[in-house]
Amino acid sequence: AGAGQTAIDEDEQRCRVEARLEQQPSLAQTQLSSGTPLLDRGQERDAQEEQRIRQCMQNKGYSAKR
Repeated sequence: AGAGQTAIDEDEQRCRVEARLEQQPSLAQTQLSSGTPLLDRGQERDAQEEQRIRQCMQNKGYSAKR
């Protein structure tokens, strides 16, 4: 509570960068085929990234949007 929109936006951007850095696959992982369609893997990756962002924001003291 009490955080300005600029501070919220900056914290969210930092969390997005951290989430993307955490999920960078190794070269070996990108070359292996899991048999999962690319679209499904992309959706799963996006969902995991959003989860990391939410966790990061909560760690900074923000509550989930309602």
